[in-house]
Amino acid sequence: MNAALPWIPLLPALGAGLCAIGGRRLGLRGSSFIVVTASLVSLVLCCLIAFQGVIAGNIFQEGKSEVFNAGPFLQFSEEWSALLGLRMDLMSGLMSLLVTLFGTLILMFSIDYMREDDSPVRYFASLSLFISAMLILVLSENLVLLFLGWEGVGLCSYLLIGHEWKKSGVPLAAYRAFFVNRIGDLFFILGVFLLLKTLGTVSFSGMSQKFETMSGSLDPLARRDLLMASFLLLGGAFGKSAQVPLHVWLPDAMAGPTPVSALIHAATMVTAGVFLVARLNWLYTAIPEARGLLLICGSLTLLVGAVLACFQSDIKKVLAYSTLSHLGLMFIALAAGSVSAGLFHLFGHASFKAISFLAAGSIILAAHHEQDLHKLRGSLKHLPVTRVALWTGAIGGAGLVPFLASGFFSKEAVLHSISEASFGVFGLTISGGMFYWFVFGAELLGVVYLFRMLALLESKPESHESHASHAIEEKGVFIRAVLAILVLVAIAFGVASSPFVSGFSHFLFDKAEHVSIVDICLASGSSILVAIIVFVVFRADAAEAVVGTGARSGLIRNLFYFDKIYSAVLLAPLGAIGSATARFIEVPIFQGALRGGAAVSRTVSSAFSRMQKGLISQYAVIMIVSAAIVMLLALLA
Repeated sequence: MNAALPWIPLLPALGAGLCAIGGRRLGLRGSSFIVVTASLVSLVLCCLIAFQGVIAGNIFQEGKSEVFNAGPFLQFSEEWSALLGLRMDLMSGLMSLLVTLFGTLILMFSIDYMREDDSPVRYFASLSLFISAMLILVLSENLVLLFLGWEGVGLCSYLLIGHEWKKSGVPLAAYRAFFVNRIGDLFFILGVFLLLKTLGTVSFSGMSQKFETMSGSLDPLARRDLLMASFLLLGGAFGKSAQVPLHVWLPDAMAGPTPVSALIHAATMVTAGVFLVARLNWLYTAIPEARGLLLICGSLTLLVGAVLACFQSDIKKVLAYSTLSHLGLMFIALAAGSVSAGLFHLFGHASFKAISFLAAGSIILAAHHEQDLHKLRGSLKHLPVTRVALWTGAIGGAGLVPFLASGFFSKEAVLHSISEASFGVFGLTISGGMFYWFVFGAELLGVVYLFRMLALLESKPESHESHASHAIEEKGVFIRAVLAILVLVAIAFGVASSPFVSGFSHFLFDKAEHVSIVDICLASGSSILVAIIVFVVFRADAAEAVVGTGARSGLIRNLFYFDKIYSAVLLAPLGAIGSATARFIEVPIFQGALRGGAAVSRTVSSAFSRMQKGLISQYAVIMIVSAAIVMLLALLA
């Protein structure tokens, strides 16, 4: 048992607690020092435990892990219990390294970004608690403890999205994100109860072992329960990882400060659903119907995110819909049965999305919180470090150049897994080779929206309204330092993820060596060609009018009508039910009972008040009559 393991999530939580106790007295310097130190020590602990596990052979090998067990903390019955236990194996070890590394860098970036904020202590406390909740989620030994981290992530996202709650629209955005995630969380907990009922345990290792013993003699009732559990848990995963149709909250998350968006999109909340499905791969391998649903929702999310990103003028929303599309790609990899490829792209996505969001944050801060791409034309020429960082992130996100692009080989791994798979979707069989070209085409849209964004930021300003016509500069040594570190991290990941280098890909993706030179040339050549055309066309302002016309069309302006469908199918019936309940139940029954009780009490008090006139003779008569009644009752008794 590794006694150091619980300190990984505890340290950020303690940092948040100290900030909450210290309050405004700590200020930006005190609170940032506490939480950055806590997160940094947590990162060091992750590295030490992982290194120690590698040396001892207890980690990064199949079936091996470092564990901590404090005994049961929730007892359902004599047979059913949940342990207060943590486990670091290959998957959770890499995820905890991801969370602590990017969490620490984003906290450092926030020191300069939040310098003018009115409530820095509240911000840093919430961000540190966010990191702690995500670490509990990825290190948990069972589904119940994972659910506690799951809910903690949801709560902290609500606090951080609504951090600037005085701004118009921010409270509603935070509420929408919170409400949609509660729908997913309801599905999640129902799925946990069904698994507990069917398998008798919620431990990850215990569930897979129990299923192996049952799989040979699985009765129809147990299979039905497992089918329902797999669908319900997918509902929870779709809520957290913003998959269609529970994706509508993700653009609202842009209402929070940009470092919050970077943390949500790169290392924490949106990766939770991917992690959950990967953890329960044994279940989804046995339930092909669930994989069919994964494929449908992942494909829709991939396409919807890519299309909407092409028409956005807000720099943060371009990146938000980009995240939506890449999450769809990860779920398609999981639907293809390749957990390793899905996780591989999760890490590649984290490296280029963190740098993209933080580079966008640097631009926004330098331009006095302007986010419109048309008003930010030409701004990159004034921001040298940010320029390099944003180009690195865009090249990584587009999967443009092998070795340099952090997302190139992870995308190739996903495409390779798709081409080798055969998808069964509710009785229909879809060839992986055919589906490969759909995904390949959707991914080329990623090149379009990323290089359109770069072209606008590199183009000449249209008028004096552009911030490039004014003197802007990069603000803060922490911002420049973090961006520089992330550039190195992204390039290092791009090199290490190559199948030709004995690096990261060989940890996760066991078929990486099958990515051929032909695949690399096809993907890189087509992406570079599209990138050059898009950059030249949009830098010359030859197609932006077409994009503007498309953005005003009904389908794009209404975001594929998902909000309107929810309003008609869900909100309108609930509103009608609420109005009918208020009219026929609440007003006549509940309010009537309250008003009736109030009327009775008024009548009684009025009767007694008439007796209280202040006349001694009247009081004497009352006393005598009362005494006579008491004596009479005593005699009768």
